[in-house]
Amino acid sequence: MSSPNATPGTTYTIYTKIKLSSHVLNISDDFVLVLSILCVASATVYAARKVSQEFRAFYLADRSFHFLPVAASIFMSSLGSSNFVGAAGAASRSGISIYAYELNGVFALLALGWIFLPVYIASGSITTVEYVRKRYGGVRMEVYLSAVSIGLIIVSKIAVELYSLNRLLEIVYGIIPSFVACLILLIVASLITCSGGLKTVVVSNSVQGILLVLGATCIGRYSFTTFDDYDALRERYFDAWPNTTRIHFGNLSVRYKYTNCGIPKARSWNIFRPHYNLELPWPGMIFGITINSLWYFCCDQAVVQSGLGARDIVQAKYACILCAYGKILTIIFLILPGIVARILYTDLVACADPTVCQRICGSTHGCSDMAFPLLFLDVVPQGYRGVVLAALLACGVSSLSASLNSGSTIFTLNVYRNFRPIMMETELLVVTRTSVIVIGCLSLMVVPFVKATPLLHDYIQNITSSFAPPILAVFLCGLLWERASEQSAFRALLLGLLLAVIRLVWGLPFSREQCGDKPNRPSPQIIANFHFLHFSIFVFVLCTAYIAVAGVFSEPISEVHMYRLLYWLRHSKLDRVDLDELDEETYRAATRSRAGLGRFGVSAQSRVYNKRVSRFSTTSRGCITRRERAQRRGGGAERRGNCTVTGRGGRRLALETEVHAGRRAHNQVTMPDSRRLPSVRLVTRNVLRETVKQRADIHESSGRGASLNMCTLCCSCWSLLCCGDF
Repeated sequence: MSSPNATPGTTYTIYTKIKLSSHVLNISDDFVLVLSILCVASATVYAARKVSQEFRAFYLADRSFHFLPVAASIFMSSLGSSNFVGAAGAASRSGISIYAYELNGVFALLALGWIFLPVYIASGSITTVEYVRKRYGGVRMEVYLSAVSIGLIIVSKIAVELYSLNRLLEIVYGIIPSFVACLILLIVASLITCSGGLKTVVVSNSVQGILLVLGATCIGRYSFTTFDDYDALRERYFDAWPNTTRIHFGNLSVRYKYTNCGIPKARSWNIFRPHYNLELPWPGMIFGITINSLWYFCCDQAVVQSGLGARDIVQAKYACILCAYGKILTIIFLILPGIVARILYTDLVACADPTVCQRICGSTHGCSDMAFPLLFLDVVPQGYRGVVLAALLACGVSSLSASLNSGSTIFTLNVYRNFRPIMMETELLVVTRTSVIVIGCLSLMVVPFVKATPLLHDYIQNITSSFAPPILAVFLCGLLWERASEQSAFRALLLGLLLAVIRLVWGLPFSREQCGDKPNRPSPQIIANFHFLHFSIFVFVLCTAYIAVAGVFSEPISEVHMYRLLYWLRHSKLDRVDLDELDEETYRAATRSRAGLGRFGVSAQSRVYNKRVSRFSTTSRGCITRRERAQRRGGGAERRGNCTVTGRGGRRLALETEVHAGRRAHNQVTMPDSRRLPSVRLVTRNVLRETVKQRADIHESSGRGASLNMCTLCCSCWSLLCCGDF
């Protein structure tokens, strides 16, 4: 291998040029940026005015969206500014193989539309964690998955988006303090989320999606003007050596440690690489990324919640197809621009000497995360930079708002509701908005730790590969196999958590190996050579095998508990009995016990939150408000029973419909006895029958057009993988 011709001293010349040009945003750029912000704000205010203060309207937007806004929301939720900073930087460092993450997302989106969403909608679940609760029963899995999901949202999404947006603004403006920039962006995303829930998130994401299309068009138009064709781009990529490597390469008389650093790998233009490759081995590319993508698009609340807001399942399928086509196009405005940035700014993006890198970007591990910001600031002409900057900010804010919305929804409906199973809708929305603020503050505290990580993309994938596989195993087994039990699934989750903690904590004391430097405390071979995607495969297979083996030797679950919870039974119209439903024998045992209902962890079917149920709440002064008490006294309404609440462990209340003479039905909160228990079941089952009828109508309206488009899309992806040097 011979070094390309070099010109010494290029590093500091290019660096000065880029820093000067990065501050040149003329008045047209500022005008476009301000206009974009006003458009997003206007759309948010308009959507917030139309939102009903009923909790299903807040969390699911009344399931009123057609496929275009749903597709825009899913795409913008999954494509944040961290992708432009991290994925483009990884492409400049490793080549085109990073595109495998986006291609795997195509198949995961199709699985979301054809396998997961039909079951989620048929089961009547608002959150993915709620589906697990209905499928397996018990409180512990619900609380555990809620805690892990919120933790992943904070650590791998919101904090990462805040850091990448701060990094972007730091390169563009250079004078905004880090904490102030993160706080402003977090406030904007919180206002979008709190103003109207899912509806404002989807509407604002749709407007921001238009900005992304305009920005992506500008990037695709101006990034490739200096290259004649695709072959010229590839040839110049392999010639993109940093200046320090060019000078010292092959010079044995000079003792320079970084002689072979910063040189493009021979397989940079291949997606399939050997199994021992430490950047992207082929088993990890085929299976590991697929596991992570399935969790992200099919089990993560931030993406699934937008799909649940679709008008019907057909609209949701079309949204997934449209979003999948967008994933294919990311090679134009996300992957190839990172490669172009390495060619044009080699001494900056591909710096190999830690001293030079520290001087350029403040990191000794490389400056590849600067690739995309440097490219659009230098290549895109003035007047269009504001469009691209608005698109990048839109991606970041949309991802932030979707993550905040999903995190607050999970906390309210799956954590807080276990402590107060019956509450007024006002309290429900207040808790949701408060949790948005709390999650945002916790994310701000994590940003410094994200900033200390060497490479942003590797950090995200490391976290995902550690915690996602056991969750996906639980979802897939519960969705496809009726013998998967709660006990085996929960133990599989604990096993996956234990392995993830061991892997992460074990690697903390050891320093990261870097080209040219011998680490002070080298990692053991089991850590250094065990790729995080291989770890993802290992944990997923282990957890799935444990659930399968335990399910074979356990008692089968009755089919009456599985209606509309299994993929094969998603069209069933029969009444389902939840696994944690309270039967009379269990109730009598609970009422005779001092511990009450709490020791059984029972919430029964009073967990079905509809408008009639959630309007009433227990208070310290009784079960009805003062106004209703006065109305009842004046109208001669008959009061039946007392409002009693069991001890700290037994706050599970049931609802009994009470019909007053000459007046509408009132829901009186009572502590039931064995005689009133059938009436409780009657209320909840009637609600369930209405829901089942609606879901059946939805499934009967499914057409064949979406399936045909899915087949076409799969063929396109397969052709893309089989062509060229892939």
